Amino acid sequence: MVITIPKSTALISPYLRGFLVAFAAFLYQAMLGVLYIWGAISIYVSSYFRQYKPEITTQELGTFMPIRAVLLMILMPSGTFMEKKYGPRPVIAIGAIGMTTCAFALAYVKSPTLFIIILSLGFGLPTIGFYVPIMCVWKYFPGRRSILTGLSVCGFSLGPLVFSYICHMIVNPNDIPPKEYNYGAIKQYYFEEEVYSNVPKLFITLSIIWGIIFCYIVFAVQNPSKEYCDALALIREAEGRRRSTCDESNQCPDVATALKHRTFWIFATLLTIATWNDFIFGLAYKEIGFNYQYSDSYLTLVGILYSIANATGRISWGIITQKYPFVTCYQLILVGQTFFPLTLAVVARSPLLYVLWIMLSTLFTSGNFVVFAPLTMKIYGLKCGETIYTLVATSFAVGAFVLYFMNTFVLPYIGYKLMLELVGIISAFGYILLWMAELKPDWNKQNTKKEKPSIPMLDIENGNKSNLLEM
Repeated sequence: MVITIPKSTALISPYLRGFLVAFAAFLYQAMLGVLYIWGAISIYVSSYFRQYKPEITTQELGTFMPIRAVLLMILMPSGTFMEKKYGPRPVIAIGAIGMTTCAFALAYVKSPTLFIIILSLGFGLPTIGFYVPIMCVWKYFPGRRSILTGLSVCGFSLGPLVFSYICHMIVNPNDIPPKEYNYGAIKQYYFEEEVYSNVPKLFITLSIIWGIIFCYIVFAVQNPSKEYCDALALIREAEGRRRSTCDESNQCPDVATALKHRTFWIFATLLTIATWNDFIFGLAYKEIGFNYQYSDSYLTLVGILYSIANATGRISWGIITQKYPFVTCYQLILVGQTFFPLTLAVVARSPLLYVLWIMLSTLFTSGNFVVFAPLTMKIYGLKCGETIYTLVATSFAVGAFVLYFMNTFVLPYIGYKLMLELVGIISAFGYILLWMAELKPDWNKQNTKKEKPSIPMLDIENGNKSNLLEM
């Protein structure tokens, strides 16, 4: 018997729609990744606000990170539940409108406090659809979750790759060097009016570009039809593969049971450490580089190469984890996540080694944002796994809190060298957590309900015992 995907009367075939959704998921991740342009523009922005508040620092403006983290923790799980009820488009539209509107509003803000609030909303609202497009892609291609997750989330690196260069060309096209002043154990840098006066124009330009991209994303993303899912499941079953439909539960436990499972908390802790590690390199490469007298244009190039390495890592780890065991892959990730922060200060005075260390660090660390999603689906099942991974991914927010706390209360006293060494040492504890994780739990055994025994009742008339009452 030959089983085929049913023909659709729609203008776009379901198979082609799957590729359009995959590209939209890639672009949505790119919009989320725009967060990392803060590493490229933070000094421009702090220089701009020095005309209104002379004592402003990049660390103070970085207060938006924990506010965004709170929004992420609330909106990411909410978006998953909303998608199940209303579909993906309304969820994505909320993030699209919020980010575009806030970016435009930032061009006219004069208060640093108001800027922090609006920037938090601009970077925070899109997190409502953090994994919604990716989960749509899984429904079109359920047998390729790892590689599709890797391809989609590498878009997270596209945002800073493209927009870091755009920001530099708009704000500081002549590569004017910044001036420096001391801030505790670290040095702060700021630009003169010739550079920072271009900041409002930057946000207007970004809002227009982002609005165009979001229009495509909202148009493209939609779930496949039930007929497509059912036919796809039959084909997979006929080919001897595990039956996989859009609503598959795979005998997974409920969310409450999964939250009691130690592997959930281990995954969340590992992602928190990785996020803190990634944020330091992704958001502070310019501040660290200025300490070694590197130019703004060179450090912009470092940011671009960082983004390329980050994207390459996400794709590569998506492919590698489909071929090799998770434990083997994650042990390699931890090697890089530990080694490069510990040794950056040793090689940082060499321009070639500085950019190489930044690239290699993110090449390894980026694997964290690929390997856990498909593994969570495998451990908890697709239906429950979506919710579980959404909860695990709120660790991104916890990592942002850690970054803010360390940057505000620790960094001014110890400097970047000791901070990076601390990150490397803590990352090494990931080996212990990995050893403790239970990756193949027997959920069927855990969910088997013990049958309540029947109570033998006496049939008085016949003098026989019978199970008249079943408890």
